[in-house]
Amino acid sequence: MKTILAFLLLIPALVHGQIITTIAGNGSSVRSGDGGPATNAGCRPNKCAIDKNGNLYFTEYDKIRKVDASGIITTFAGTDSAGYNGDGIPATTARLDIPEDIAVDEAGNVYFADHGNYRIRRIDAITNIITTVAGNGDISFGYTDGTNVSSSCIGPLSAMCIDKLGNIYISNSRQVAKIAPSGILKVVAGTETWGGALPLFFTPQSATSARLINVASITVDLIGNLYIKLSFLPDHTYTYYAAIVKVDTTGILTQYAGNGYAGHSGDGGMATAAKIGQFDDGMTTDREGNLYFSNNDKVSKVNKSGIICSVAGSGKEGFSGDGYDARYAKLKGPDGVAIDTSGNLYIVDESNLRIRKVTQPACGLVSVATVAAQNQLFYYPNPVATKLNVSAPYRILEVTITNLIGQTVFTNHFNNEKVQVDVSGLPAGMYLMRINDTEVRRFVKE
Repeated sequence: MKTILAFLLLIPALVHGQIITTIAGNGSSVRSGDGGPATNAGCRPNKCAIDKNGNLYFTEYDKIRKVDASGIITTFAGTDSAGYNGDGIPATTARLDIPEDIAVDEAGNVYFADHGNYRIRRIDAITNIITTVAGNGDISFGYTDGTNVSSSCIGPLSAMCIDKLGNIYISNSRQVAKIAPSGILKVVAGTETWGGALPLFFTPQSATSARLINVASITVDLIGNLYIKLSFLPDHTYTYYAAIVKVDTTGILTQYAGNGYAGHSGDGGMATAAKIGQFDDGMTTDREGNLYFSNNDKVSKVNKSGIICSVAGSGKEGFSGDGYDARYAKLKGPDGVAIDTSGNLYIVDESNLRIRKVTQPACGLVSVATVAAQNQLFYYPNPVATKLNVSAPYRILEVTITNLIGQTVFTNHFNNEKVQVDVSGLPAGMYLMRINDTEVRRFVKE
């Protein structure tokens, strides 16, 4: 181990930022904090988007809130009452009904799926006036090429995104359609018939002939490739499946990530052989064409070579890790994700009621900062009779002790950089102590 650590310390070229911090939310679901630091605010975030000036927008159950580049939070759209009261008014006076997917165009205009109102709505970057750009509030369960959606029904909506040319993509769970700036709709993937057998999604084919099922998320990269996250139960055997497919600019659909079976495995290998989570629906791409998506209690990345890795989250649900390597942090139900122009990753840590930021997420070796932090964790005395003192350069949130056959014999929660662990009740012997579910140390109980 010492040899490995020494080797890592000698390779500065492999060091990445990879640090996770909380930028919004204090863990409370009671909405509060407008006009102050976003980290002090109570919120219930769902999806997020970021503009080129570093302003972050996120959806709640009846509002959209904004965190500006200086970290101040305000209400950007919506009132405290869900519903619909018209368009052509200031966004902060408009009633929204379960806004979900959200996106920002090149000019800074904000678009979002007003899910309960069966509309796509737009908030002008200059005037803050809200308008409907697609949908009339009625429900439709199919898309027809050539429809002018400015006055036609489009709902229900399972996903929405926008490309750099201003085309809006929407899904009704089994089809994906593109809406041109003129308002004319064109189906780009799926049919009105639900999908079927698993191999269907893994055979290259015309996207408009493919039978999709449960489209959970969509995103478009800078050159126009469309990515579709599917989560499905095709054979009614209560075995869940998940996959991400890609529709290239010629309209051909191919398998992109996930081997079909839900789970989480395969880091470091081809994404098409990995298992991915079925219920998570945050997904985005960066300027280099890498894909990021929420994946169980992690966020995963698929690079342009098709290799998958985890860039945030240890895989154990909870909340920890701020200030340190994102891959050792605990997340709980991550949902919406976004990438800024510098390549930083934003994660809606939904069940933790927070939004977190990862600076320049990357795969590969553990950062030098993490190794240094591990070297600065002290615990004494060892051997110990009654009280084990533990000191770290970060907040210790949880200490778990197991015996050498893997049985958990002690767990306690803390919130301090220096803690005292009472081991007086343990039989004499050797034990493993795990700090924040990331670092493990061995000690002897006298």
